[in-house]
Amino acid sequence: MSVRLDAACLPSAADVLGAEHPVARAAELRRVVARQLTTASAMLAVAVTGVDLDGARLLGTFLAAAAAVEVCLVIAALAARASVRERARDLIADGGDVAVAEVAAECRRLVDGRHRARLAVTLGRALAGADQWHALPLATRPPPSVLDLAPHRATIADVIALLRAPDTASARGVALLDRLLRGGYAAPLYVARQEEVGRELVRIRLLLTAAAGRAGPAN
Repeated sequence: MSVRLDAACLPSAADVLGAEHPVARAAELRRVVARQLTTASAMLAVAVTGVDLDGARLLGTFLAAAAAVEVCLVIAALAARASVRERARDLIADGGDVAVAEVAAECRRLVDGRHRARLAVTLGRALAGADQWHALPLATRPPPSVLDLAPHRATIADVIALLRAPDTASARGVALLDRLLRGGYAAPLYVARQEEVGRELVRIRLLLTAAAGRAGPAN
């Protein structure tokens, strides 16, 4: 999967995938919330421009309400942006079309070294939790299902090494791992069946290995 696409030159998800596609719907919600936030910010700026202390007292209730609305819209905008990214990552993980603006932008974020490093740390902590589970204090133990990762130790170590390699650029492989780890202790890594997790880890390793241009060891 190529990630060298300029999102600004690509059509939107709605144009390619249809307005009802999850990525397109999330992107439209993001646009709507962004417009509302811009409007609210402009109104608040106009309201406070040139207002003296007495005016601020008179408009206090309005200004407080407007500020509260703006805070809510900022939170909604962040949530909408996260939703677009999550839907795009799911599409990438499933091998979907990357030649749309929202998906191409997410491809670049996925293969960014900092994002891959964060995933490597998260996966490493999960494996450490499996290895040290019995020695950890009860309050800090991950779910017992983490012990199912132990048989996949070699595959996990390979995935972590590949994530940290500078030439690893499989957006799909990283997206699959992102989905496997997404959700904290409710993530598929912890709640899916052991054989399913193993198959997914092997698939991720194969994709990352292919992107790095070297053969991976057998599991």
